[in-house]
Amino acid sequence: MSKAEFPLPIPRTLADLQGLISNKVQESLFLDYKDSRALQSKNLNELSKDVSAFANAAGGILIYGIKEDKLYPVSLDSGVPATEITRETIEQKILSNGSPRLDGLDIFPIELSNSSFAYVIVVQKALQPHQDRVTHRYYKRFNFKSQPMEDYEIEDVRKRRQGFDSLISVNLLVSQAFLELAIENKGTVVAEDVKFNFEPVLPWNHGTQPHAFKNGIPKFAPGRRLVFVIGHTVNALQPASTFPKNFVLYVNYLHSGTDTSICEEFPIDVASVDGSVAESSDIAKLDSNLSLALGRIEKKLAEISSSLKIIEDVRSGTGLNLSITTLKNLSQVATGQSNFEKIPLQHTSREVLMEVLGIDFDLAWQIEKNIHWPDNGMTMEKLLVDKPEILLQLRRYFK
Repeated sequence: MSKAEFPLPIPRTLADLQGLISNKVQESLFLDYKDSRALQSKNLNELSKDVSAFANAAGGILIYGIKEDKLYPVSLDSGVPATEITRETIEQKILSNGSPRLDGLDIFPIELSNSSFAYVIVVQKALQPHQDRVTHRYYKRFNFKSQPMEDYEIEDVRKRRQGFDSLISVNLLVSQAFLELAIENKGTVVAEDVKFNFEPVLPWNHGTQPHAFKNGIPKFAPGRRLVFVIGHTVNALQPASTFPKNFVLYVNYLHSGTDTSICEEFPIDVASVDGSVAESSDIAKLDSNLSLALGRIEKKLAEISSSLKIIEDVRSGTGLNLSITTLKNLSQVATGQSNFEKIPLQHTSREVLMEVLGIDFDLAWQIEKNIHWPDNGMTMEKLLVDKPEILLQLRRYFK
C-alpha cells in the first residue's frame, strides 16, 4: 500500500524525540517505546517479532532509545553504541528473520551523543501475513503488545491482498547459449518506481549489473517487456559453477491504479532448465531454406524495384531484426563468396556479429559497445590489436 498515514509525525531528529517525552505522547496501536538494550545482540531476535506484529496490524513506529513507564515516555536512555550496531545490522536482522520480505521499511538513526544512537523503525501495514522466522509464528500488535495471531486473524490479513492485481511477471528463459530473465508489466496500468533485489547477488557478465536492475525503472508501462542475459547456460549448470542454482528476485513497485506499494518475490530455479531445449535462433531456422527463400525474394524485388527498395525486416521470436540485405550477405558469407553489400556497423547487433564473424558473446559485446559507446581514444584497431584476423573480417563484411 502507499505510505501509511500514522496519527503522529515520524520522529527523525533528537528534538522530535524530546518532543514526544515533553508532550507525554502515549504508546498506542501505532507507537511503541523500547529501551536501547533491546538492540543488544542477545536481544535482537525480539526485533523481528515486534516488526512483524506491526506489519500484521496497521503498521507503526518502533522507537529504541526511550524509557517508558506505564505506556508513557519518561526520558531518553544512553542509546546504542555506534560500535555495537548500525542501521544496516538492524535492517539485515529484520529481513533475514521475517518472511515474506517487508515493503516500505524505514530505519532512522538519531544521534544522542558522539558515540551512541537512538533508532526509529517505521513499519508499513503488510498486504499478506508476515511471519517471525525465529519463532515460526505470526504476531499482531494488540493492547500495546505483540500477541500471537489466531488462525482467523491470519486469514483476514491474507485477504488484504485481494483486489490488488499483480502487475509484474518474471520468467526464466533459455535462448541459444544464454540464460535470460524476462520482466514484463502484464497489467493495464503503469508500475512506478520499480526496484529489483537479487538474493543471492548474481555474478553478472562483464561484472556490471544491468542499469534497470541497479537503478530501477521509474515508470514501467503496461505491455512492456524487457529481457536480460544473466549468464551462459552451460557454465551456469556445471556442478562446479559458482552461479547460484536457485535465487530469489524481489520486485518492489507502486501500483499506479490503486496507489498501492507492492513487494513480490519470484523464486528462480536455474537447475530446472537443465536438459531443456532452447528455441532455435532466427539464423538456424532459416539456414536450410536460405538459398531458396532469397531466390524468391530477389525475383519479387526485381518485379517491384521501381517502387520498393527494401523489404520489411524479418522478425522472429528471438528478437533479431534482420533486413533482406543482411540475410543476403549472410548467405554470401556462408558460401564463401564476397559479392555482397557491406553491413552498416551502426545498425548491427551483437547477435549478427557473432554469426558473421564466428566470435563468442563476450567479444561481440566488446565490439558492439565500442561501436555505440566508445571509450576515449579506443579505436577498433586498438580493441582488436591481438585479433588481426577478426579485424580483417570486420572490415570485409561491415562498413
